[in-house]
Amino acid sequence: ARYAYFGAPTPAAASPACGPTAGGTVVYVSGGNFAPLASLGCRFGGVAAVATFDSPRLVRCAAPPWPTTALNRSADVPIALSVDGVAFSPLPEKAQANPRAEPWVGVASFTYYDPELPPIVSAISPRFGAVAGGEVVTVSGANFVPTGGRSDMQCLWAALEPSRATWDSHD
Repeated sequence: ARYAYFGAPTPAAASPACGPTAGGTVVYVSGGNFAPLASLGCRFGGVAAVATFDSPRLVRCAAPPWPTTALNRSADVPIALSVDGVAFSPLPEKAQANPRAEPWVGVASFTYYDPELPPIVSAISPRFGAVAGGEVVTVSGANFVPTGGRSDMQCLWAALEPSRATWDSHD
């Protein structure tokens, strides 16, 4: 009789890193210890998803729909993998207590957003700066979409020229 042992899968990164709350985005998860088993599975923030084995270092997962509320239409969630369909890859201690918490540092993650809604700004910090500009400003809110390193995210300050912005998280 043959016996095969597979170590715990270790998802490290996901591409694309974002998609609509309706689900359906095919996400390529890279990492290690992936196995070509029928029981291979993904979880997005605790929600089960279909997984397809590509290689010991690459798995495809179809992002499931994400539940939304009137106040929260975006979410950052960790991606966990299982080779047996029961034991999923360990998450950071914070994630074990609350699988819908954030941020996800050092694990594969995915950002859900609602493509029908514009970004919603709830706070700006600092609230004041020099007239000459150059101040780094943090804009908080909801439904911000990661730009994946592209430079198409911008902030518009009154009637001035737009300034380049980078996406950090939904915190």
